[in-house]
Amino acid sequence: MSKFKKLTLIVVVLGALGLASGLGVYFYYASMLPPLFSVQDYDPLLVSEVYARNGEKIGEFYRENRKLVPVEEIPEDLINAFLSAEDSNFYSHHGFNFKGIFRAIIANLTSGERSQGASTITQQAARTLFLSSEKTYTRKL
Repeated sequence: MSKFKKLTLIVVVLGALGLASGLGVYFYYASMLPPLFSVQDYDPLLVSEVYARNGEKIGEFYRENRKLVPVEEIPEDLINAFLSAEDSNFYSHHGFNFKGIFRAIIANLTSGERSQGASTITQQAARTLFLSSEKTYTRKL
């Protein structure tokens, strides 16, 4: 067997092992994810309003003073400010900013602590809707 064939065989075997390992990790963590639901099913805590018999509002009860606003009613400048602060590459990635994740990993390993994050708005929404607030690398994965 020539050196080229041996090298090719080694590369193919290592690639297959890497792919199998990656799939194993993916399916392991995927099995622990909560069931998905649609955004239409999202039911946040809202303000409860109390009215008198005559229809006059006499009070409100809430843990968090939230008001749902359709995205069409949010000023474009507010959306742009939010995107600028939270996820400036929102329109150029598909939910994961791999460059930002890699940068944060290097910064965190270099500093010895979790000094940076790299969550996109998509990841932040998924965390809020589906996961706990614990900060672990396995949850991030």
